[in-house]
Amino acid sequence: MSGHDMRVPKHSHRFSEVINLGRREAAVLCVLMLRGPQTAGELRGRTERLYEFDGLEAVDACLTRLMEWEPEPLAARLPRQVGYKEVRYAHLLSGEPSATTVVSASSVRETRDDSVARLQASVDRLEGEVADLKRQFGDFKKQFE
Repeated sequence: MSGHDMRVPKHSHRFSEVINLGRREAAVLCVLMLRGPQTAGELRGRTERLYEFDGLEAVDACLTRLMEWEPEPLAARLPRQVGYKEVRYAHLLSGEPSATTVVSASSVRETRDDSVARLQASVDRLEGEVADLKRQFGDFKKQFE
């Protein structure tokens, strides 16, 4: 933005005007772009500063409008992940969400299991070292008795 009375150039967001979005849709897309895939409840809570939805039904209606947007959808419903109760939604402004964006619960569980196994191995090794040091100290102490 600029004008004859402005000393410095001003900038403003115009994506909602270019795509012809309402405040509700712009708020949902902004939060999806900022925070990644989310549930309807998360979107309701995180868009409060941009737009205050009356309830989850209003968020669902907004998401439905974004998924049915013409000429092409602006949001998508992701498949429900194993271990999660609700489906998540993602924006489509940069294309389809990649597989790395949607982390499956099984891969998280495998990572957690690997971490636990590594920690257990480390504890076992340290316990062995402590037992060996106790034995060495006992032998050393016997020399002075």
